[in-house]
Amino acid sequence: MREKKRLGIDDLGRRFARGLAAKFVAGLMALLFGFGQAGAQERVEVTAMQMDGYGRVVLTFPDRFDLPQYTMNSENGVLALEFDEPLAVFLPDISGTLTEYISISRVDPDKRGIRFGMKNIFTVNRLEAGEQLYVDFLPDNWQGLPPGLPAEVVAELARRAQDAAAVAELQRRIEFARVNSPTAKINVGRHPTFTRLTFDWSEDTGYEFNFADGVANLEFFWPVDLDFYPLISDMPVEFVSVKSEKLAGSNRIEFKLEDGVVPRFFKNSERQFVIDFDLLEPDTTTISAEDLLAELELEKAQDDAAMAAEGEKTLLDGDEGGQVGVSDQVEITPKVSRVGSTVRIAFPFDRETSAAVFQRGSYLWMIMDTTTIINAPDDQQLLATISEDFATISAGDTQIVRMKMNDARLASLGSQGPSWILSLGENLMAPTEPIRLDRRLDDEGRYEIFASAQRPVRVHQLRDPEIGDILEVVTMYPPANGVIRQLSFVDFKALSSTHGLVIKPETEDLEIDILPREVVLKSQQGLIVSSVNDIRSSGPIAANSQRQGFIDLVALEEKNPLELTKRRESLMLIAANSEGRAKENARLDLAHVLL
Repeated sequence: MREKKRLGIDDLGRRFARGLAAKFVAGLMALLFGFGQAGAQERVEVTAMQMDGYGRVVLTFPDRFDLPQYTMNSENGVLALEFDEPLAVFLPDISGTLTEYISISRVDPDKRGIRFGMKNIFTVNRLEAGEQLYVDFLPDNWQGLPPGLPAEVVAELARRAQDAAAVAELQRRIEFARVNSPTAKINVGRHPTFTRLTFDWSEDTGYEFNFADGVANLEFFWPVDLDFYPLISDMPVEFVSVKSEKLAGSNRIEFKLEDGVVPRFFKNSERQFVIDFDLLEPDTTTISAEDLLAELELEKAQDDAAMAAEGEKTLLDGDEGGQVGVSDQVEITPKVSRVGSTVRIAFPFDRETSAAVFQRGSYLWMIMDTTTIINAPDDQQLLATISEDFATISAGDTQIVRMKMNDARLASLGSQGPSWILSLGENLMAPTEPIRLDRRLDDEGRYEIFASAQRPVRVHQLRDPEIGDILEVVTMYPPANGVIRQLSFVDFKALSSTHGLVIKPETEDLEIDILPREVVLKSQQGLIVSSVNDIRSSGPIAANSQRQGFIDLVALEEKNPLELTKRRESLMLIAANSEGRAKENARLDLAHVLL
């Protein structure tokens, strides 16, 4: 009997142990299952607030930036919020906070809903603000508009909207730059008292500019590389350094300046921007107004005398030389008309007039050899659709028209009798005959460039007030013939033009001569161009020696390091002590050796 009792006690112990182990395993599984289930639940924080005349419950989902899918229903005094996903939520004492509105609140057993028992009939208004849901309980006697969101919540939503817009704009700029490859042409103008830097963009661009502690930062909103060689190659002493960095959605430029140098930034248009830097040692030579007027009158008298004696490089036709004749017309008024999307401007001259037309940056230039004054066009409203400003400048027997364009348009020039017709639109209305530039040797064996022009007339010096450089402009009679694309040489650049020839000299001794059927560009020492004999072979496989720019590295090979060093030092000494063309040749020989 006693043994049986002992057996019964042991059996009870074993059963208790097994039961305890089962409960531990079940509890552990429930704990693990609960953690896994909580990981899939939407975490939500609930706050109740007694407001002025109404009650408010705020549900915040801190792990989201928006609200999950839900529905809200009110039936039989119970407000139910039901969600598609289970919630991880702890309800505070809402009935204790909103004693006049809520009698009880609870979470559904499946964690997918929250229910509020209302003490009376209320108007329920909800507001969604990002990851927050505002539920307001309004009494029956509520008047006016429902309550709004807190000011700090509105400010946060506005900030998020701005951030999203900024990200979208950044992505747009990156994609636009990838497809269209916007470019900026950088020009440097050197004046007696300041240096001017001009940026001409191919597309509209935004910008930011600031200056502090001797550093000017300029940022353009296109992620492209910029070439500052025109500035860095001959950097003014006012600059310490210039750095350009391409960022994710822009290009940031840093100008470090010497003490006392303060830049001035201007925006001329959505595509053209200017920075002026005052010189540390400016040319402050002053002249009185009386002296300036006397000097101008003297220069005019000298020009008139030169023009009367030499015709100022003028030819009236292809065979005979002479001055540009004086027209009986005192003035003309250009006629503006529209043909489709193209705007046409007619200049009704009574006799054939030589001219030149070209675009630079956002400006279109038209230089005409005539004494006839050009008035403002007749239809200013139609003209304003393409041009912000139409300015005319009269300089003796030359008239200059300068138009600031609203946007990029193709310019073409045609003639109807003695009248010029300027067309500006998306398509070219009249073809421009291309001017070809070729090289040749003069009688003394020096190279010169000649441009094939049908009837060139006169050479004008034109200063661009935006960039500050001086252009040589050759006017011509009809038909329209110009340089289709810009051509760059060592001594000059031939800018693209609709009609006429536009030359930007790169050397001071560049000369331009007008002949009956061509324009000749030359210098006293001869132009720097490749040899006439350096022509590429027309066959499918050209010999190495016939290829333009070919360098025979085998002939330059020097196996003795000491001899190579002596040769290099000799060429460096020659390059340092030479001037002009000899210096250029020595530098070229040195570059071959360094290769």
